[in-house]
Amino acid sequence: MSLEGRVKDALTSASQLVDPDERRALTAVRGRARRAAIIRRTANLVVTATFVVATIVLVPRVLDAASDTHEAPSSVPGGTTGEGQLVGSWTQAQSCRDFVRALTGYGLPDYVARFLVANRYREGPSSAVAADPHPCRGAAPAVQRTWIFDGTRLRGFKDGRRVDLAFPEIIDEHTMRVSHINLDFHIDGDTLRFIVPPLPRSCTGEDCLVQHAWAVAAFSLGPWTHATGG
Repeated sequence: MSLEGRVKDALTSASQLVDPDERRALTAVRGRARRAAIIRRTANLVVTATFVVATIVLVPRVLDAASDTHEAPSSVPGGTTGEGQLVGSWTQAQSCRDFVRALTGYGLPDYVARFLVANRYREGPSSAVAADPHPCRGAAPAVQRTWIFDGTRLRGFKDGRRVDLAFPEIIDEHTMRVSHINLDFHIDGDTLRFIVPPLPRSCTGEDCLVQHAWAVAAFSLGPWTHATGG
């Protein structure tokens, strides 16, 4: 007989020596162990499911509560902030000569022709206007300019046509930030005046110069008259 056969016979003989009662007891122990394992797995599944449900239900509520706690109102009712004072429609009639004088006075003469065409004082191209020693030659006598602020958006119109859209940040009761430029503003009754800061020495790049020229063209001329309540 092979070695494997002798081992199997030995094991079979050894198992027959075990008392039948002991075998039943071992079987019962194994059954209880299996049931205990099943109960543990079931309990773990219940705990996991409970945690998932609690996460789904509670996390949105916690986030909402945090949002409500940290979100500050953008303005105080009654128009007591700068934002509240600015809400509404503001209009003015701009002349070509005042427009050219403003850009030149801010040290931006190279942008006069471009913004004369953009603001509909002259027909393009801007290169032809730049070559004219009299930039207001044949220009429209005046352009009706309107800013409408709804508390979030600042929409600009020229002769009834929308040409600008900005999202200003109201810093305080007399300061508004647009295109990285802080503008002072003062309201006296129905009259509004903006003050564009001088061109800083560090502003030498094309993007900075264009932004400043736009701010001068859009806000420096005044005063503005409050046409509606918003």
